[in-house]
Amino acid sequence: MLDREIKFRGKAEYYNDWLYGNLVQTREKGAYIFPLDAPDSVDRYSVLENTVSQYTGLKDKNGNEVYSDHILRYTETIFTDCSETEISEVRDPVLIRIINYRPLASVIKPISKGVRAHGWDQETGEGIILGDIRSEDIEIIGSIYDNPELLEGSL
Repeated sequence: MLDREIKFRGKAEYYNDWLYGNLVQTREKGAYIFPLDAPDSVDRYSVLENTVSQYTGLKDKNGNEVYSDHILRYTETIFTDCSETEISEVRDPVLIRIINYRPLASVIKPISKGVRAHGWDQETGEGIILGDIRSEDIEIIGSIYDNPELLEGSL
């Protein structure tokens, strides 16, 4: 049994909307999203392959689903103990992307300076955050496709 919903999003090939659903990629024809809520008469939409991203299984503080192309404002909260009842420190916000979310260790891509991680991959620039990334600590502020200016790293 899967511990999260597997779904994707991609920009429609012929108009500028995001489409959400199941992904099929072919060698000859490209990528298609099969929307989860499409009418019976529609089975798939062609999407730009370079815009396809996967749902991380996490939602931000506003309840929006976080996809791997999203740029997030992350404000890390440090607690005094595991019960998360007493706050020790709230760090300054930084910009990150979540590459792979897991409740106890997530792979992130830093966008701004000052991102703290427990280990870094020198080739990819990705880091590992130990502990949970809580929904209330992140907010979607854009995506690498819609807001490439945010990749410069300033809040």
